[in-house]
Amino acid sequence: TYVVVPQILIDLDAASFRSHQSESVYDEHSAVQTFDGWLAEALRRKVTDIHIEIRERVAAVRMRENGILVSLPAEESGKAGRAVAAAFTLLADSDTRNDPSFSFTEERNCIIERVIGEDTRRYRFESFPVLGGLDCIIRVLHLADPIKVMTLDELGYAASQIVVIKRAARRRVGLILVSGSTGSGKTTTLLTLMTLDPERDQKKFFALDDPTEYRMAGVSHISIRGSGSSAAGAAAREHAYTEAARMILRADPDAAMIGEVRGEDVGNVLTALVQTGHRCYSSLHTTSAIGSIPRLESSAIAIARQTSCARDFLSLLMYQVLLPRLCDCARPAAELLSPEYLQNIKDIFRVDDLSRVRAAKPGGCEKCRETGVGGQTVAAEVVAPTATLLRLLRDGQDAEADEYWRGLRVAGFGEADMTGKTAFEHGLWKVLQGQVDPRHLEREFQEFDDYAMTMPTMGFGNPSLGGAP
Repeated sequence: TYVVVPQILIDLDAASFRSHQSESVYDEHSAVQTFDGWLAEALRRKVTDIHIEIRERVAAVRMRENGILVSLPAEESGKAGRAVAAAFTLLADSDTRNDPSFSFTEERNCIIERVIGEDTRRYRFESFPVLGGLDCIIRVLHLADPIKVMTLDELGYAASQIVVIKRAARRRVGLILVSGSTGSGKTTTLLTLMTLDPERDQKKFFALDDPTEYRMAGVSHISIRGSGSSAAGAAAREHAYTEAARMILRADPDAAMIGEVRGEDVGNVLTALVQTGHRCYSSLHTTSAIGSIPRLESSAIAIARQTSCARDFLSLLMYQVLLPRLCDCARPAAELLSPEYLQNIKDIFRVDDLSRVRAAKPGGCEKCRETGVGGQTVAAEVVAPTATLLRLLRDGQDAEADEYWRGLRVAGFGEADMTGKTAFEHGLWKVLQGQVDPRHLEREFQEFDDYAMTMPTMGFGNPSLGGAP
């Protein structure tokens, strides 16, 4: 695969930031000021990510605010390129850079700790060439000091889910696995889970990440530093990650968080940790909680089902998505959405009361900066493995396992009990409570009509529960 890089970026790569000695103090100062301006605006807007998209003549600047990308005024491409290069070359924590010097034609990543006003915060920096230019993505992390960990309720988990999660967190051994897509808040949830042990102050906790994004008091964090952008550098990084996981196994932990299960070697270490009597927390990229089992079995990780579905191996399977939470300026859905659209929700999910359903006000308000949303909330599924579920999964009957779990549902879609409900259905409950715009739920998952075709009939014999007839 070849990436065509515009001449302006090649020129910048050859001339700008070739050495600190060749730059004027003014140029450095100006470039850093541009970068700091982006950070200041990100903090003002409380965004999660900054996207700098440098092309031939202009650079687009976009920020992900409550899950939605909003555009800022464009920058001249040379100015944006110098700011990105300055951030990596001058501001990065040297222990986290994957290369000593910046390049417009190769991938670069690092962690930057920066003081903006009175806010001291860490940022994860990633840049890489794309067709026609360069993309730089800056993830806004946390204050440099150990963070205040959010509660499960603050994250958006339902009361019935919290009961199940806390029960699993009290187990002395076993793996709690949180799955979801990139940017779904898995790391934040993992840190919250680690606070649930009532005897945590008397135990030794380790956490491994690549790199560490959030530091928590009372936890020994191990962060993997960069080691070059070449294939050899990437291999060295994976080796360092695996060796750090092995070190944790030898370090007499009571509990360990392995930020992500990736690769067979890390899978082997995680298996050893669980099988030698430790509580473990980790994450995967999957599209459902039960989908974690085939993912663990895949050739990339290679944890056999006989292992992952053993009685004492899994404590809990979780899957989560982040949904935009409506601002207070949202209006009753009946004022903004068609009667046909709302009737479709009633018919598919057998709910009669849509009086609380709200929709984002066009143009929003000053408080939400005209976006219509005021934060994010979790939509999740929480699966406590039972003997029957583990047997089905161990035998490779994944569809039957999913249908069995969904058949455990005891409440209608308009009721708060999330037993047997998917992340979509958790999000639907939040729609019915007026927390989430129904259109945002469809955008993050799928349209209501499409979802109706995937709803199983097993266990839904009671019409009062709603669901497929």
